[in-house]
Amino acid sequence: MPQTTRWTLSMLMLCLLAVCGCGRTPTPEPTATVSKANAAPAKKLDDGSAHKPVELPSVAQPIAETSAPTVALAEPMPDSKREAQPEYFRFPHPKRRLDLNQLNARGISVSESESKIFRLVSDLPVEQQRALVPLVDQLLPSLQSYFGSLPPARDGSALHVTGFVFKDRALFQDAGLLPEELTVAFHGKQMGAEFWMNNQAADYYRAHLLLHEATHVYMRQFPENGDGLPAWYLEGMAEFFATHGRQADGSLSFAVNPRDRYALPGWERIAVVQRDVAIRGVRSINEVLKLDHKDFARVESYAWSWALCRFLDSHPASRGAFRELAKRMTQEPVADVNERVQELTTPELEANWMQYAAGIEFAYDFDRSSIRFGDGNPLSGEARTFDVDVAHGWQSSGVAVEAGVKYAVTATGQFTLADQPKPWVSEANGVTIRYVNGEPIGRLLACVRTKGNEQAARSMLMVTPLGNAVEFVSEYSGTLYLRVNDSPAELADNKGKLSVRVESK
Repeated sequence: MPQTTRWTLSMLMLCLLAVCGCGRTPTPEPTATVSKANAAPAKKLDDGSAHKPVELPSVAQPIAETSAPTVALAEPMPDSKREAQPEYFRFPHPKRRLDLNQLNARGISVSESESKIFRLVSDLPVEQQRALVPLVDQLLPSLQSYFGSLPPARDGSALHVTGFVFKDRALFQDAGLLPEELTVAFHGKQMGAEFWMNNQAADYYRAHLLLHEATHVYMRQFPENGDGLPAWYLEGMAEFFATHGRQADGSLSFAVNPRDRYALPGWERIAVVQRDVAIRGVRSINEVLKLDHKDFARVESYAWSWALCRFLDSHPASRGAFRELAKRMTQEPVADVNERVQELTTPELEANWMQYAAGIEFAYDFDRSSIRFGDGNPLSGEARTFDVDVAHGWQSSGVAVEAGVKYAVTATGQFTLADQPKPWVSEANGVTIRYVNGEPIGRLLACVRTKGNEQAARSMLMVTPLGNAVEFVSEYSGTLYLRVNDSPAELADNKGKLSVRVESK
């Protein structure tokens, strides 16, 4: 072969090697895919905020190898930006293999939800199982809307949740489905992407407990397994989302502000807080933040944790920041939840929290019950007159009172407290057709807000009943606050105002 020909062939071979590498085509890492067939319709929380449509994860499909090298269509991300946006993964949880024939022979059924994300293993009656199987599919869009979508698993696997719900505990133990560490009595327990729970007598509470444990599964998929989250937040948010209601069209809404005690049989969180307040008094926000895992052997810890999450998510002074904090959970490890909540806990928010905890009720109206704060100035020997909005909670009079000084309060005007079956007309003395907290509905009430944080909040729990014309002496020096007596759940139908005159004697 001529030398020029050999040289030409050699150059062609070198060019081919430069283009094709060493004979190995790079294969992309498999990633989790999303199925649009699983897209969920928009829903609304109780406060009216829309749930965005959320796509549920499907089983990951490997990306096929290509016969040619991949080509970058954009410049690679600079190392500085890549470091500023770390990638997080959730722990992969292989789907447990089950011998269906063996389980069926023992009287244990296995059912899967429509999306195949949730699998129920249970010995309950068929009708009860059918009611439980769709719950996780229905819950996931709310969790994704609130926290964001979960990080992918490093191996690209989709999330699969298995729930073991049993009435005959020994049956599951004999079948090897109950881990040894769960042999002690419990209502429910979550580990990884699985949970176990005892059957519950009430249909509502059976569903509630399953949703509680499913929320634990979701939150334990956060970066670093959610290990930085405090116990009150893990349990409180599980209770928060599990508290659900059924709409007129049969669909479920989650994280509801419960409005009817009779619609939630078996759920006693509000009653537990009311009882605990009557026995031990109101717990401050910081006292709830200190609840540890060991404290959740008592139902009071669940009730207070739910109440704090409900409050922080609902009150206009905290809901925005509290929800933004939740959005961080799926993006990065979050270990400063308590610090963030403490930053939110101004003296004003603490006062609102204590009013909520002291007067906790079904359908609590957070916006209308929100305290209208304002500094008080001494009377300086002159009387002062102002209006009280009867459709609102505590509101500053603008008057600073001194401890031990006698004051005369005169209220004039009429207002309505309800429209059905006909308008309930009242004056500042109230109407004795109904009582709230031992006083006639509509009666003018007073409290004094002192200086400080927790001290100021607790001073507003000391309520003095007034009326059309009353003299009173305050135990504290501070700003005088007024409102009319009514349930914090029933302020929306109040109409009118009172004209109140205050003078020192």
